[in-house]
Amino acid sequence: RARLSQPEYLKVHISWDESPAVIPPLLLLPFVENLFKYGLRKDALASIQLDIQEGTLHFYREIGVIEKGQKQGTGKGVSLVHRRLEIVFPQSHQLAFGTEGNVYKVDLFISLPTTIPTAHPSLSMLAS
Repeated sequence: RARLSQPEYLKVHISWDESPAVIPPLLLLPFVENLFKYGLRKDALASIQLDIQEGTLHFYREIGVIEKGQKQGTGKGVSLVHRRLEIVFPQSHQLAFGTEGNVYKVDLFISLPTTIPTAHPSLSMLAS
């Protein structure tokens, strides 16, 4: 909150049932980073929701659509996360994103492993 001049424009909700959850480091960072880069404006509410319940991660983010003339993203962050999800969580994730009305949404579901699959390099650092 200390870094936001208008913290009321960002709504954050985090819920976790405290069951074991293995999440690769920095997986969600591009989605959160882009919210701060493109989404915090006085005329549009931005929100982040993270729920981890019964072995399923649900991440939802929405921001007001960028108006013409404002800086816009290239979509590279979303495509990089999508590629990483395909590698780390094949067949166990759903990612949807796009504009609906005046809101850009990212909606991600992941069935999380309860143990660390040490054979995968992006998760091996979690084993130590």
